[in-house]
Amino acid sequence: MHNVNIAVIDTGVDIHSVYNDKKIIIDNKIQSDYFRNNIMDENGHGTCCINTILLKAKNVNILPIKIYDDEGKTSTYFLLDVLEKLIDSNIDLINISSSSNNCSCENEINSVCNELNKKGKIVICSQSNNYMDKPSIPTKFKSVFGVKGAKNIFKDEHYYYNKDLQIRGNSKYRFIKGLNGYITYFGYNSRLSSVITGEIANIMTEIESKNLVEIEKELIKRSLCNEKI
Repeated sequence: MHNVNIAVIDTGVDIHSVYNDKKIIIDNKIQSDYFRNNIMDENGHGTCCINTILLKAKNVNILPIKIYDDEGKTSTYFLLDVLEKLIDSNIDLINISSSSNNCSCENEINSVCNELNKKGKIVICSQSNNYMDKPSIPTKFKSVFGVKGAKNIFKDEHYYYNKDLQIRGNSKYRFIKGLNGYITYFGYNSRLSSVITGEIANIMTEIESKNLVEIEKELIKRSLCNEKI
């Protein structure tokens, strides 16, 4: 099976600070019009997400998409724009390590996520760190794999799966290479969504399938039960 293609929708990428720049593919066709000529990461968050995925999964290609400025600010319409462009792309997984509780185009994003799901593309999104007990967007959509940290999980390979907010796992801080090659700490639900993105990419490679039903069955099979945790 070919490498799994992963779109990372975030603050861009510092190409000189990733663990393997040969895994990075820049595709201008899937970029937001607002950031089309500049996907350089000046914030660091996107580079940390990408490096987390690269540490977890080897048989992947990473396609960075920038929708956040240097201060980490964005618009949900930027997200809607790039998600629409991914519908007919060759992307297999879509990582969104952020979410919102204030979205003026919720119905439109839900509709696009449903369309991506029908096309066999998996969206993984982190729960908002600021509103852990309130469903956030697009995490709450049925067509999205939502992730949320669990205090009683300490290893990246451990997680459990449920039908509400599907995946709970280790969101604790870890050191990782960030901007300009400096080692920094990275955690919370953003890191967890990147870990789970890598895990799903590994499952695709191991079972040699990109079928959503088969992948979900494998996630459930590998999930820890509460007693083990």
